[in-house]
Amino acid sequence: MFGDLAAGQRRALVALVVPVALGVIYLLIPLVSAPYFGARFQDLLWNGTRSEKVRFGSALRFRSLFRVTLVNWLLIVVTLGLYWPFAKVRTARLKLEAMSLAVDGPVDDWLASAQQAGKGVLGDAAGDFFGMDMGL
Repeated sequence: MFGDLAAGQRRALVALVVPVALGVIYLLIPLVSAPYFGARFQDLLWNGTRSEKVRFGSALRFRSLFRVTLVNWLLIVVTLGLYWPFAKVRTARLKLEAMSLAVDGPVDDWLASAQQAGKGVLGDAAGDFFGMDMGL
């Protein structure tokens, strides 16, 4: 009789442990894979983006993005989702702080060559007057 009870307890334990383990794995996979692939993709994209006089760079590391993601998830759970916008801003700040820009030559020369003589500011003033925004 005791052998049947022990077997029943083992089955009950397995029936409890397996769903809990699957749930933990279900949460850990995106918690680890999203920061890893996010950091690798950002580094790959921005380190390969360049032109004749401009080079972008990215030094985003998995460890820092994982730490921010983990803390963001915990704060989102604790605040019942109210931390979500702050988590987005925090992640974007980390990603932007990891980026760099290298420019060949002085930027003032670029601005001087872009501003051609004879062009007025009438179009810009008209856009401001009518409330149209043409920039980013």
